[in-house]
Amino acid sequence: MRQTPEQPDGFIVGVTSHRQQSDAHICRANCWSVGTILEGDEGYGPTRIIITAIGERHILARKLSHNGVETASSESLWTVQAREWHRVN
Repeated sequence: MRQTPEQPDGFIVGVTSHRQQSDAHICRANCWSVGTILEGDEGYGPTRIIITAIGERHILARKLSHNGVETASSESLWTVQAREWHRVN
């Protein structure tokens, strides 16, 4: 069952929790592209990332902050399947 990607509060519902979909597919389904900033919380405080590349199956991103504290991180593989994400830009 496919739900609409974006709800009025900006949170993504359903699409990010389909583990059978690739991370790249989830990004395309949600209209997330290079430069999109996402925020998600796994229960340890919110994490913000910026998408830097979207391939056929995987994405690259750089962590911008965690729990409100800016972080200096390099680009790496990320998954958008481990938590619910919402766009902040």
